Amino acid sequence: MPAAQTFYLSRILGNKVWSNSKHIVGKLLDLVVDVTAVRPQVIAVKMKIGNKVRIIDFSTFEITKKNKQYYIECKNLKDKEISTENTLFLVKHILDKQIVDMYGRKVVRVNDLRLAILSNGVYMLAVDVGFEGLLRRLGVAKPLKNIMKPMGINIPSRFLLWDDVETIDFIRQGIKLSTSYNKLSTLHPSDLADILEDLDRSTQLAVFSSLDIEKAADVLEELEPDAQVNVIESLTVDKAAIMLEKMPADEVADILDELDEEQAIEILNQMERVVSEEVRELMDYPEKSVGSLMTTEFISFHENMTVNEGH
Repeated sequence: MPAAQTFYLSRILGNKVWSNSKHIVGKLLDLVVDVTAVRPQVIAVKMKIGNKVRIIDFSTFEITKKNKQYYIECKNLKDKEISTENTLFLVKHILDKQIVDMYGRKVVRVNDLRLAILSNGVYMLAVDVGFEGLLRRLGVAKPLKNIMKPMGINIPSRFLLWDDVETIDFIRQGIKLSTSYNKLSTLHPSDLADILEDLDRSTQLAVFSSLDIEKAADVLEELEPDAQVNVIESLTVDKAAIMLEKMPADEVADILDELDEEQAIEILNQMERVVSEEVRELMDYPEKSVGSLMTTEFISFHENMTVNEGH
């Protein structure tokens, strides 16, 4: 492989793959990366060969640039078995999908991917979440840039290093990465709640379900009411009860007030008696009354208590 060259995934998708004898052997459909490496490394290629789709070992591939076009050569069509635990298909699982910008704490869409050709392999470096990436996919980025450049107008581009992102919606049957949502779980509950509110219902639940019970309760408390109801309605009665027990009684009362009465009673019956009684008491007050807005949890100090005594 030639040293230090970068390219965009969109520039090679659908390209012909040539043999070392200069014959066309197929068409490139996707790249498969191993995410256990320091940087995701390309280990296989999804190809259409004749009427069949095969996963081919990448070790015999070479990607070079000739006359401003990418030339893909495969010296040996060797099928490769891949682990579903530690791999991602770049097109299927990342391109056009939602990711979290861990630096900006927000959900963004992947418009393209940038890879690097090094002496020891091909690695994924960054995701393109800018407008230029979308135009590149459509094949109009260069013509538009040439038209707009004399007018002093630049097409905005934006890249995120892979270290600064967290994939969130590649969940699929039969595949579960061991590192799923590791980065998300390190976020403050309020940041994570903001992110969850930007996701679709099914992805919300997938991410929420990956959290431990303590973190999940903290995040639930920060969610908007409609998102809280969505989450609670998706949980079993037992799990909902355990989670709500870890929240302030007034917050729990507000959530249960939004649920179907029968479901709310089932959850209350499953909760610890003391906690359940506190919540029921708050729920008995008319909506928007002083009683319904109060909390049963507070800290009290004697007026003569010192700081050392209260520590």
